[in-house]
Amino acid sequence: MEDDDVLETQPTARKWNMTSKGKMLFESKKDMKKRGLKSPDRVDAFVLTFGEYLMGPDTHIMTPSIGSVAVKR
Repeated sequence: MEDDDVLETQPTARKWNMTSKGKMLFESKKDMKKRGLKSPDRVDAFVLTFGEYLMGPDTHIMTPSIGSVAVKR
């Protein structure tokens, strides 16, 4: 994969907080736009493409399907 400055900077531009249940809550794209930032579309595409491969076989990933959410194992 070629060096991609946009892909390298998008993950660090998004703010996040921890919920009371210990989960990460990422800033919405709408809020990023209010701060003058572009939507992190390139990093979203990267994570959706390679996320399951990078996490390994023992991790459950929820994937969208028509009308519901399917769980891959």
